[in-house]
Amino acid sequence: AQGNDTVSDESALVDECSEGLHNCAQSAVCADTNSSFTCTCNAGFIGDGVSCATDCTGITHNCDVNAECNANGASFVCFCNAGWDGVDGTSCTTINEC
Repeated sequence: AQGNDTVSDESALVDECSEGLHNCAQSAVCADTNSSFTCTCNAGFIGDGVSCATDCTGITHNCDVNAECNANGASFVCFCNAGWDGVDGTSCTTINEC
């Protein structure tokens, strides 16, 4: 996510990050740019930087119904639940214990 630099007068740009004038989530990093700023979720969180969560609630993912979706920066990873097997968590099958 990004915003626009605040101009206090015609010659001075404001660093929204150091001034606390950004809309980044508490679990995100604000990075000032020449004409704006960006927000990026911290490791272990997922989202657009303005809104960050520790799980995949509210995002579109392709994890199997028998898998857990975990935040991984700006993306996610899927892991099959206990008793289920699969390569990447997008297709999990029950483990045959016979």
